[in-house]
Amino acid sequence: MKHLELISKKTKIKSVKNPIIFIHGACHDAYCWNEYFLEYFAEHNIDSYALTLSGRGSSRNGKALHTIGIDNFVSDVKLIAENFDKNPILIGHSMGGFIAQKYAQQHGVAGLILMNSVPPSGVFFVLFKLFSKHPLNFFKACLTLNLKPFISNSEISSKLFLSNNVDHKVKSKFTNMLHNESFKALYDMSFKTLKKNERNGYPILVIGSEQDNVISSEIVSKTAKYYKHSTLEIFKEMGHDMMLEKKWKNVADYIINWLNKNL
Repeated sequence: MKHLELISKKTKIKSVKNPIIFIHGACHDAYCWNEYFLEYFAEHNIDSYALTLSGRGSSRNGKALHTIGIDNFVSDVKLIAENFDKNPILIGHSMGGFIAQKYAQQHGVAGLILMNSVPPSGVFFVLFKLFSKHPLNFFKACLTLNLKPFISNSEISSKLFLSNNVDHKVKSKFTNMLHNESFKALYDMSFKTLKKNERNGYPILVIGSEQDNVISSEIVSKTAKYYKHSTLEIFKEMGHDMMLEKKWKNVADYIINWLNKNL
């Protein structure tokens, strides 16, 4: 039976705004949003929910992690969204952005916010980058179906996900909380890319980081061009995990202001 870990922060006064579902990226869980974002968005009158995708933490769907694909993760989001009276706003980070895009093509959303997101064309280029920089670790990960060679090495993982501006305590906390990731999901994002959706009637915000070592700002810009009527914003002095950076509030405020103008 499926069980999903969900962290929720609700407004003190009943909100009339669409709820937000935060979707984390590969090797992460819901707690990456709980450090700063969830409480802050609730303080701005938006009910906020962050789920831990199946196969990590206490989230389970009866399958081994390496067999869980993107469609399973989309089903996770649907299970949460079905409890709302209004279509949710999806905020997807990295792999979570790819999941959010696929969900939005299949189900109703009020808005879509992509943070350093895997583009519609997939993640193959990221895997090639990892291979070129860390070939031995890459082969070990593929042979064992385990990303431990990357996530257990704090020097590698912190450079991948965080900039040098992140507080040392936050950096230590979250590099130690990283999870293994589904190779089925990585395969899906490499070879089952998203189809063009010309009929999206919801606003889209695409944001990136200049110092992202996973999804470059150039790739983020291409995602924004793919969605013709989207808004693009690139933040300086930030790494891949924008929600954990020292200037996280700049990102949160930008999103909240954009939501107030567009929804």
